[in-house]
Amino acid sequence: MYKLLIVILLAIPLSCGKQEARYQISEERLKYPNVINMSGLPYNNFPETRHEFYPFVDLGAWHAHYLPTQEDKSAWGGFTGPLYIAEEYGVFLSKAFAILNISTNNQAVNLADFQATFTALPGGLFQKYESENLDVNQELIFINNRTSLVKITLSNKSSQEITTEIGLSGDLYSYKNDAYLESASNGVDVSFKGLRETWTYLTKDSAKFSLRTSFDSTSTINNLSYNNKANSPIKIMANKETVFYYAMSHTFTPEEKSKAITEMTEAFDDPTPLFIANNDRWVEYITKVTKANDDKYNIISVKALETLIVNWRSGAGAIPSDGITPALAVKWFNGFWPWDSWKQVAATTIFDKELAKANVRVLFDWQIKPNDAVRPQDKGMIIDTIFFNQAEDRGGDGGNWNERNSKPPLAAWSVWTVYEEHKDKEFVEEMYQKLVDYHNWWYSNRDINKNGIAEYGATIHPLNITDEDKILAAAWDSGMDNAPRFDVEGFGPDDIGVKVFDLTNSNNEVIAYTINQESVDLNSYLYKEKKYLSKMATLLGKKEEAANFDSEAKFVKSYIQNNMFDTNTGAFYDLQIDPKNNTTKLLANRGKAAETYLPLWANVATPEQAEQVKNLMMDTEVFNTYIPLPTVAKDNPSFDPDGYWRGPVWLDQTYFGIKGLRQYGYDKEADELTVKLFENLGGLLNDVPINENYNPLTGEPINAPGFSWSSSMLMLLHHDLNK
Repeated sequence: MYKLLIVILLAIPLSCGKQEARYQISEERLKYPNVINMSGLPYNNFPETRHEFYPFVDLGAWHAHYLPTQEDKSAWGGFTGPLYIAEEYGVFLSKAFAILNISTNNQAVNLADFQATFTALPGGLFQKYESENLDVNQELIFINNRTSLVKITLSNKSSQEITTEIGLSGDLYSYKNDAYLESASNGVDVSFKGLRETWTYLTKDSAKFSLRTSFDSTSTINNLSYNNKANSPIKIMANKETVFYYAMSHTFTPEEKSKAITEMTEAFDDPTPLFIANNDRWVEYITKVTKANDDKYNIISVKALETLIVNWRSGAGAIPSDGITPALAVKWFNGFWPWDSWKQVAATTIFDKELAKANVRVLFDWQIKPNDAVRPQDKGMIIDTIFFNQAEDRGGDGGNWNERNSKPPLAAWSVWTVYEEHKDKEFVEEMYQKLVDYHNWWYSNRDINKNGIAEYGATIHPLNITDEDKILAAAWDSGMDNAPRFDVEGFGPDDIGVKVFDLTNSNNEVIAYTINQESVDLNSYLYKEKKYLSKMATLLGKKEEAANFDSEAKFVKSYIQNNMFDTNTGAFYDLQIDPKNNTTKLLANRGKAAETYLPLWANVATPEQAEQVKNLMMDTEVFNTYIPLPTVAKDNPSFDPDGYWRGPVWLDQTYFGIKGLRQYGYDKEADELTVKLFENLGGLLNDVPINENYNPLTGEPINAPGFSWSSSMLMLLHHDLNK
């Protein structure tokens, strides 16, 4: 298969132009064909909540393409879809919006009669159609954050000149008649009337999807169909070929559309450098994420790379800059979450420094300021999610924007990973005070008894009214939405369950809510953040601040060691608190879970505690399941292998656990668990997307396909293996 693909794909660059011959697909890309299956054929407007097939998109664009399938030849000649993001939701624009039509010597060419090969390489989609006298090659890449470019090569293999007529045609899926076609010079536009359905579909009349051809052409519109035809035939000499192009863009404003059309014209005038630049960029990516002499597992990092790039979105609407979303192929995940982003940065910095930095900034650009119109009491907070549209209280009409809670603090870690990789002191300087403000917010708004140990909680918000609302937001605050430790009723006769406290300021005004447990994972994160902030302060010459962070970290570490570890079970747990009576209860009764091993990553455990935790991690009846390190231990009564945060393997927690083993010198065990993970994770070594989480007993992928933080953690695990 590998040799066949080289033959097929290297045939594409051949050209009758001198400059065109310089472009050749690099071997580094050819090593990784179809790492993820990107074939699919949309039959209606909306994909399933978890999309039924996986898209290709690059450079932060807001539309994506697919390859046709071998089974249904009706879309051969076109890249299927596209999927366009209607601000917050992926929607199919068409079955195949631009299908190539060819006739030679006045005879229509039916590509369904050809031998077809469809290939997804890192950085591009490829189609090759072969017949006795004519070959047709198509290559699709993205040239910027709004536009995709398709190169079509027609190769005349006969001994006679042929006269060829070319064009494009397609149909439009129009949800509630919102989208409609308009003819344009050398192409067509899809315009939108503007439809606002908060939980389904969001467009404005300024949005456009535009198609343009490199050749002079005329388009005719018939309701929701169009037919585009070149104004003049093309003659192809015997045993020669010709090349032409078309481009598609998805824009949100008239200014964006005007810029996109100009860039299309420029691309048609000199396309080869764009293909060379795309090839070189992807070769650089692949070189940075793969390891020498690791033919078996390099595919993992390449798949992770492709996933992260697919989930890259550029600034649009209320999104101020580039960043990486959790999963394009899931209805609800076209926004930005903090702790997703922090983990994504840790891997992205390996191959794209500027994208990693942008993924930090995109959240901090919405950091709450002291004069914030909605929640000035939350100065320094990083809100839970940002989307294309703000919430109603900020003047928008979005439903996905969320300020009910934050997410666990890993921001300083993410910034420090950028510094460690690139020694970018200026970025540390840019982010330092913002990170300090965010860190301080956890103690002003998430520490009920002001003892320097924080709790998860909730903000003052119209949706945080009842205790049930606030406990739900607190669970979201943790990122572990339905983990057993947040079960309202608790577990066992002596457990009073989860209660809510009102947190007040010096004027006795309620400014936030917290729950009645000091979480070991949260305070482990905060310990680690203090250590990174100390390093940053030292780097920036702020010696007193560095010393203060070190002193605070020492206190937190001692508190966790002395109050949150149970020697009988050998595990860390949350601590239930009663500030009025100044009493605590270690919640060992709620069972072992991911917070058992997270403290090893933060390096807060004593060597003796780490050894006990290591033994649990290697025990096949506790954490060493078929897929190791489930989020709830196998021997926990609440264990549910398909229960979201009640048992499935989440790869961020797996990474923290395995990295934690390495922190304490257990590299042999860390390598053992990593290899077991790689070998047993469903679909990892073939063309299945990387998923949000996995069944720990079977390895079956569950929930969101193409998940960014899972991809990031796998890349980091791959890099650490056998170091």
